[in-house]
Amino acid sequence: MPPTHAGLTDPRAYVRLAEIVRCKIIDGTLEPGRPAPSITRLSQEHGHARPTCGKALRMLEGEGPVRATVSCARELSREPGWLEPSSQAAG
Repeated sequence: MPPTHAGLTDPRAYVRLAEIVRCKIIDGTLEPGRPAPSITRLSQEHGHARPTCGKALRMLEGEGPVRATVSCARELSREPGWLEPSSQAAG
């Protein structure tokens, strides 16, 4: 099932930002196995506060497309399962 991009209209900034990053992963702009955008980079590029950017990345970690690494950095997951529809309700 293709993503709906409903997060782009969510009133919460971190949800919209997570959706932007998710779309970049899906369209291949961000490649699996490569470093995920940093909190600083997201903050500078999208004009959100660092805590908002961190929350967006943590949201993506919970869903699967981003994972934390030993070096405290994040990378894009190589696992395709995160694209499956989730039973989690948006909250």
